[in-house]
Amino acid sequence: MTIFANYRLRLMRLMWPILVAVLLLIGSADAAPPHPGLILRLATGDAVLPYYLEHLDEARSKGIDQVRTGIGTAIKSANGSLSLSPNVVGQFRVLAILVDFDDNVAAVPGGSFDSLIFGSQGATVSEYYREVSYDLVQLASVDLPSEVGWQRAPEDYAYYVNNSNGTGAYPNNSQKLVEDLVDLVDPLVDFSNYDNNDDGEVDGLLVIHAGRGAEYGGGSDVIWSHKWNINNRYRDGVNISSYTIQPEFLSVPGDQTIGVIAHELGHVFGLPDLYDTDYSSNGVGKWGLMSFGSWLGPQGKGESPSHLCAWSKMQLGWLTPLDVIDALTAETILNAEQNDIAYRLYSADTVDGEYFLIENRQRIGFDSYLPATGLLIWHIDDAQSNNSGEWYPGLATSTHYQVALEQADGLYELEHKGDHGDAGDPFPGSFSRTSFNSSTVPSSDTYAGAVTTVFVENISFVGTVASADLSSGMSGGGLSGGGDDDEPLVPRKVELAQNYPNPFNPSTTISFTTGNAAHALVEVFNSLGRKVATLLDRNVPAGQTSVLFDAVDDNNGQLASGVYYYRIVIGKHEDSKKMVLIR
Repeated sequence: MTIFANYRLRLMRLMWPILVAVLLLIGSADAAPPHPGLILRLATGDAVLPYYLEHLDEARSKGIDQVRTGIGTAIKSANGSLSLSPNVVGQFRVLAILVDFDDNVAAVPGGSFDSLIFGSQGATVSEYYREVSYDLVQLASVDLPSEVGWQRAPEDYAYYVNNSNGTGAYPNNSQKLVEDLVDLVDPLVDFSNYDNNDDGEVDGLLVIHAGRGAEYGGGSDVIWSHKWNINNRYRDGVNISSYTIQPEFLSVPGDQTIGVIAHELGHVFGLPDLYDTDYSSNGVGKWGLMSFGSWLGPQGKGESPSHLCAWSKMQLGWLTPLDVIDALTAETILNAEQNDIAYRLYSADTVDGEYFLIENRQRIGFDSYLPATGLLIWHIDDAQSNNSGEWYPGLATSTHYQVALEQADGLYELEHKGDHGDAGDPFPGSFSRTSFNSSTVPSSDTYAGAVTTVFVENISFVGTVASADLSSGMSGGGLSGGGDDDEPLVPRKVELAQNYPNPFNPSTTISFTTGNAAHALVEVFNSLGRKVATLLDRNVPAGQTSVLFDAVDDNNGQLASGVYYYRIVIGKHEDSKKMVLIR
């Protein structure tokens, strides 16, 4: 650890009582996180606590930043947990509207937001989501911001903000602003173009308001970026009931970046905040977009936000982790920025919903400004619902994060609020930690203290490529504690191949290999997560099994062109892959 890092850590610890006194007022919500610089200014008394942060319990009770999970259909996995898989695939149309005011006139041309949000080159929101989704998602719009133009709100900015960050009582708030804005642009746009999944709801309404945002510079007299609902507007056969709002610029015209917009769009897709929303700790820090990673970049202003973490990508169906059944020796682990790969490890000692995810993060693409590089080991407990309850040795285990980073240095600095991520967090990291098991610090024990058979050993790197021995200790046994002789055996090894041909028309072959005889279920889902066909539901012998999919659903109807997913479930193992039907 450098002298500067030591000084910074000592400074944060000396300021801890002040931080607690100020930030515990903030309560609980799922908003775009305040800039780390603003948090420091609040703690030192150089900034006044904005209205939004002081009244977060009130804001939460009114539904601000409530995550919508209805874009996709939740699929129950083999281990009983729910995910939103798959829910955002293909072209995703969003409507971005610009609004200014008599007392707050826009300074940035509308065309700047055409490129910032929808541009296909450079640091744009569209390019960000294309990269982190592995080319599965393309943001689009029928009505570009410059085409609709800046709309002048019927009331002054001060009327809607009301010295309460736009989150106060209706009608003096952002809800009324967005309702007025919908009425203004109704003659100019067809809102039905923005119902991506035909559920009768506009999925993504992004409002860009003139001026700066409170999450960067503070103050109660400007809007704090958020996601909220409005009184339902029915236009063009669809409902407009929610929105996100973000600023024209950070501090001066022209300095706007993609971080806040990308973070709020993550909420639109259904993701929760992964920073600690009561601010007693730092959650996943800079290691994910849904936390302080939204502020990464060459100037730390969100110019190049970090990737979504493996758990978030898994929730959106962009990544299917490889379940480690047999021990893997010297397994090659490619970087997560360019390869949709992560490893999931859990053993008979873990409970439903608790497992570990392994990914290799490198300074590539939008991840170029990560605190460091290496293997990240995530401790997941899907029985939790948020990241507001930190845990470290000495605390009661009943409260802990849903998504926690096992920091290789064992210092628990994210939980202690020592930093937002550093070179000691990944493996091997600055402490040269090459092992993670039940006897290391941190350990692979469950939160309840049970010793698991999970281990990650002999971690090494050649360039950006990692190598490690991985084991869940499940070979030859089941995932449960035993006692039910009729429970299906967990296969010693399952490999699901990519269908061939892909894309296909009119049929394709799906193959998988299992290390022992087992009961196999193979199903097909459309891009909304709805099951359309069951291809196999029977016992299969050890070795390779192939099934033919002729693009016909369970009702003998011909399926339309599009993206589909096939999933295999054997015991408590599951895997899925994407395929494309072209008629």
